[in-house]
Amino acid sequence: MADPDWKGRDGVTFFGQEASEDDLPSGGSSRPSTPVGSGRQIVIDGLAYGPGAEGDHITRLGKMLVAAGCSAYEEGPGPMWTSADGASMRKYQLKIGDTGSEADGLPGPRQLARLKAEFGWAA
Repeated sequence: MADPDWKGRDGVTFFGQEASEDDLPSGGSSRPSTPVGSGRQIVIDGLAYGPGAEGDHITRLGKMLVAAGCSAYEEGPGPMWTSADGASMRKYQLKIGDTGSEADGLPGPRQLARLKAEFGWAA
């Protein structure tokens, strides 16, 4: 049985014995407030990916994600890492069947290699 003390907390969907739509959190998003990638960077082949990263490689990554049909961009992609890059990467990770920590919105070496092989690494 669900603990009624959790009802009404942010990010918690409470379902008791007789759940209804009234038990869904009101306002805001049902998604966690932690951004994709948890604010951390990773480095692959000497290039940084994640919040604060910038360079032509970020634009190239974004173009590959668009080509893969995983765009979350309203603008871009561009040379500065944005939340759209993380969201697009997460879409790709889920598309290729990755889950859990493998689908955190930051490219892993295997994922980046697969993107490059399938969609090129054009400038």
